[in-house]
Amino acid sequence: MILGISLSHDASVAVTTDDGRVLEAIGEERLSRVKNHWGIPKLSIAHVSQRYDFKKIVIGSHFNLSRKEFEIFEAQLLGNPSNPPGKYCPPFPGFVSSYSKYSVKRAMELIILSLLDKRQDLSKIEFVWIRHHDAHTGATLPLFPDSKFLVFSFDGHGDGLSSQITKVSTIEGQQEAEILVRTARKNSLGSIYSACTEVYNFKPNNHEGKITGLSATGETSPAIPYLRKHIRIRSGIHSIRIYQNSTNIILTKILKVFGFRLGLPRTHYEIIAKARLLTSRYGDLAFAVQRVLEEKLLQIVSYYVSKFRLGRVALTGGLFANVVFNAKIAQVPGVSDVRIFPNMGDGGLSLGGIWWHLFKRGQLSSEVMPKSMFLAPETESEDKLYFSSLLQDPMLIVEKTSNEDSIAYICKLLVTGKIVGLHRGRMEFGPRALCNRSILVDPRKKEVNKSVNLRLRRTEFMPFAPVVTRDTFNDYFDTPQEDLFPFRYMTMVCNVKKQWRERLAAVTHVDYTARPQVIDKDDDEFMYDLLKKFECETGIACLVNTSFNLHEEPINFTLSDSVNALKRGAVDILVIPNYTIKVRGF
Repeated sequence: MILGISLSHDASVAVTTDDGRVLEAIGEERLSRVKNHWGIPKLSIAHVSQRYDFKKIVIGSHFNLSRKEFEIFEAQLLGNPSNPPGKYCPPFPGFVSSYSKYSVKRAMELIILSLLDKRQDLSKIEFVWIRHHDAHTGATLPLFPDSKFLVFSFDGHGDGLSSQITKVSTIEGQQEAEILVRTARKNSLGSIYSACTEVYNFKPNNHEGKITGLSATGETSPAIPYLRKHIRIRSGIHSIRIYQNSTNIILTKILKVFGFRLGLPRTHYEIIAKARLLTSRYGDLAFAVQRVLEEKLLQIVSYYVSKFRLGRVALTGGLFANVVFNAKIAQVPGVSDVRIFPNMGDGGLSLGGIWWHLFKRGQLSSEVMPKSMFLAPETESEDKLYFSSLLQDPMLIVEKTSNEDSIAYICKLLVTGKIVGLHRGRMEFGPRALCNRSILVDPRKKEVNKSVNLRLRRTEFMPFAPVVTRDTFNDYFDTPQEDLFPFRYMTMVCNVKKQWRERLAAVTHVDYTARPQVIDKDDDEFMYDLLKKFECETGIACLVNTSFNLHEEPINFTLSDSVNALKRGAVDILVIPNYTIKVRGF
């Protein structure tokens, strides 16, 4: 077995067979309960190593690990309150590394070995380190089996790079990847977007989705030409005009002698801070950033699609968590199919690192793409033990039910405006809840956005996402993307058809778009039957699907997490296989 690890924000682990087929994958935040957990995923490593023996560990990030950053990792493991788990902050005062005599990579390897189950034969484990954007690219390799395609990996930065463009071939067992462009950290489009998030006083690497939603409320302003001036593209390669290069440093020093200054911003944040001064309405800065980055990305994609005459495009990296960007790229002339790895951010590096390593060695199976993203370790035994205690909980009513009765009961609740929590099977790997850890609501009334967000303690500019049956998708929605792969995982928006906008008010954004999840009967029979039952009752085979978690908390993992959310008022009723759970007095 192979263990893959991402040490970045959204730290994660993945377990695969020797040819890359996925057995388990989980984000550390789901265990630590620290949103966007940054650091060594020690709980996840311990969790999976109890069940698997590893002969290889692939680290899909921090190929250029520095001593300074290693010490942040190490300090976080020591339990000091100044270095809380999952938070990126300098080592506490008085910190002294226990690994100073080792190289930083060997020191990290020793820490990881110490976290494994003690029955593992540590002497036989081989370590492999993969560059950040190679691991991102690796995550896309199974998206187009037996094909040639282009991979665009864009994010904030990793291992000194902010983007990578790769041409991939998987035809007839020929596993080839040609890296066309690598872009330095200074030229990060992802950092521009994160800076906008920060200027709005939201959390970078966490709340960028708020900017995407907010952008639809803005209008044209002088910030747009200003941003265009600072982001240039030549021959498919983008650059950002900031102070951080040797030419500007020398020129600035010369001009300073004569009493002049170059006037260029020094950071991505300064670019956005100056653009902010050119806006007068709340949503205009978000609109400008979204609009300009869209334009630049489309130029880049168009250049390479045209140059290589390849219409299949794979997207990966945190920038493509932006579902609007993804939809726009699907409309680029010459693009025939766009696919996004569902865990497109740094959480996907654990799996992508393994796949890149095996691909480069010619050992990656052609059938490694999981049939679903329900990849988290099973919690059945843990949940059974916890469930027995629920039967004695005076606060709760637990009732046994069949699937058929449960579906009828859920429909009745939804039609009357109740909020239903679903907790089933294995948890999703990635940022989207796909109906195993989801909250379901009737999509017909716009007011549910406010009431549900109030219950979940969320402040959101995006509407909720819909879940819909595949056979009715084209009735409600319109997209140039013929293959619905992106909509299986909520990785792309599409237009809501005019005649359905009022009837699907809770899932229709102000720009008349939505971010649907498509369900087939073969994918998920329970959800398909529920949607069909709701259609019988209302004429709509569509429901709101939002992640089952309270604000600033990760998606629920165990049954205990979901019951606690029920008790705190997040939902009116919790549905688990064969049972419904509600608070007494409901």
